[in-house]
Amino acid sequence: MHHLFLRGLCFIFVVCALSACATRELPCEGTDNIEVVCSFDNPEDFAIIPDSDFLVVSEYGFKHANLPSPLSMLNMKTREKHILFPSDAHPQTATSKEVGWGDPDCDLPTAESFSPHGLHLTRRDGNRLQLLVVNHAGKNAVEFFEILLDEEIPRALWRGCVNIDKSVVPNSVKWLPQGGFLVTHMGGDLSKIDGVITSAQGLLGMDTGYVLRWDSENGIRRQPGGDGPMPNGIEVSPDGRFMYLNIYFASEVRKIRIEDGERVATADVTHPDNINWGANNQLLVASQSPSFFDMARCFQIKGKSCAVPFNVVAVDGDTMKTKVVFSSTGAPLPVATAAAYHDNRLYTGTFAGDRIGIISDVKL
Repeated sequence: MHHLFLRGLCFIFVVCALSACATRELPCEGTDNIEVVCSFDNPEDFAIIPDSDFLVVSEYGFKHANLPSPLSMLNMKTREKHILFPSDAHPQTATSKEVGWGDPDCDLPTAESFSPHGLHLTRRDGNRLQLLVVNHAGKNAVEFFEILLDEEIPRALWRGCVNIDKSVVPNSVKWLPQGGFLVTHMGGDLSKIDGVITSAQGLLGMDTGYVLRWDSENGIRRQPGGDGPMPNGIEVSPDGRFMYLNIYFASEVRKIRIEDGERVATADVTHPDNINWGANNQLLVASQSPSFFDMARCFQIKGKSCAVPFNVVAVDGDTMKTKVVFSSTGAPLPVATAAAYHDNRLYTGTFAGDRIGIISDVKL
């Protein structure tokens, strides 16, 4: 009986999601304290390049059956867009692969087999800038790039990758200071009916996803403490002891000890998507509408921006206390998936729109 009840709820969920109306197209106009840059296609996640004016942007192609899409950059000073990969100006070759940057049996993505999702930029040993990129098109992988600042505009050099089983839907990725990375498995591809059904199970409180951990010595395995109803964004403490895991359908940010998977603290944040370090030990979380049916319509629109309300919530990395640092009720911003902080400005991205939002005079 329980099984039939669950299937019935899932069916209702799918019908509601697939029949939802698309939102209107937003004009590319800002307000007094919000600027919009409308030259992007689903700028889902961000990474700030240190010692530069550039923000790396993943243009996420999932709503178009994971069609190829680029890794871009926003010049935060001039507001110009640049393509980081694939780039005609800097063609990539497999000979750039380097030992220690991923698995030796993983191959260079082509322009046709690249669609970025989660990002993480950090420094490796030797002070080299490493960019991790979740890739969904053609193959399931975490790609390793080195970011080079030897020219006026930063460039990316592919260094390697790690293949991930096709049954996994990787989302957010973070490098560990001790080596290797953590990557979340959401539990379902929301652009497909099976994924919507899995999400309905998560909405009912069932654990639908988990966290994977990779390093060169042990390969890929499950990370203790990472199970939940749709794990989404993930971040790591600077010392590598804790992960901060956004559990979307539980509306929680969990602080979990990586060594043994023990949950040490929880913050209540409605539908948390991506999580990134801001300033002053504050984690920035994109918190989406309380109504998942509001969100469901955003997965069906094409060529428009989905103006659903959202908050950007700051979570203290030690105390896990929360505060809302920005709220949007809709236009001119589509629903946010990520936030980045630079020079007292908040940058917001989306999985359902053509723009990056820039909010001035934000204090953390």
